Amino acid sequence: MRWVNENREARMIGERGCLETYIIDSDIAGVDMAGRRVPSRRGGPETKMSLFITIATLNYLPYTRMLYSSLMETNQDGRLCIFCDSEEFVRAFGDHDRVELRVLPEIQILGVKRAKFKAYLLSCTQPFVYLDSDIIVLKDLSALFDASRLSACPDDLSECPFIQDKVHPWKGDPSLENKTYVNSGIFFAPLSCRDFFESLWRMSLEDETWKKYTFPPYLYDNHFLCAMINKFSYPCDFLDPIRFNWPGLRSGLRFLAVPRGNELVHEDTGRALSLCHFAGGREPKFWFNDMPSSLSAFLKERAGLKKHTADWSL
Repeated sequence: MRWVNENREARMIGERGCLETYIIDSDIAGVDMAGRRVPSRRGGPETKMSLFITIATLNYLPYTRMLYSSLMETNQDGRLCIFCDSEEFVRAFGDHDRVELRVLPEIQILGVKRAKFKAYLLSCTQPFVYLDSDIIVLKDLSALFDASRLSACPDDLSECPFIQDKVHPWKGDPSLENKTYVNSGIFFAPLSCRDFFESLWRMSLEDETWKKYTFPPYLYDNHFLCAMINKFSYPCDFLDPIRFNWPGLRSGLRFLAVPRGNELVHEDTGRALSLCHFAGGREPKFWFNDMPSSLSAFLKERAGLKKHTADWSL
């Protein structure tokens, strides 16, 4: 199986001399892996589908399958573009509709954290929502596309005890003040972000700049992004972190979400979660085994694991 249909294949030499093969066809409702047009689920004339993107290496393939299954179930007019590093993704997804697989050589060359900025730039030919691959989507996310500016969940760095000065968290630039810090595990980017992403990609290629605004071995792309938001006073609107990020699910290893009927509800606030973001870099089995059985059963069902558990090695 080929990555893209022969008629829609495009090849170009990237900024660092890397051969890229990718597919973009945003004028139709969707394209499956065989290059067939996929109609909008709303019926009637075909419409441009909402673009969601993620980036994943092979070790995150089980998470990526759960993201895809849950997103397609809850967002009928959405399509997912997966930036990946292995042909195993082709074999894993087969001819699933509304998914595009894009090989990104920079993942191997620069590492997945740094390569994210190339993925952002390539995707910003239309508005998009970025989702970390370790997310299970619970509700329709189309309202995120109504925003006019970069939108993400605020982060107070409370889960980062290794950063003592939360007001000046960039060791390489101690004078840079933290006025806006977000978690980039989910964000919305309008077309107006393209120039910003182009600058981010260019600056991320500068080794000294990358070292200056990251915090090895803990914080990389997120820390770099937030540094640039503050450095250039780039406008950013806040999303509700309970509904749209990991604080809705847990605090440390204490789980705060409880199933109530067809929803997952934050125990302290009563707000319904729109998605479940695991975060933390652990395998799915760790989280499912550690959380209450009712929560585990709820999330597995939403991730499609009842049907595919044996196939997905979870």
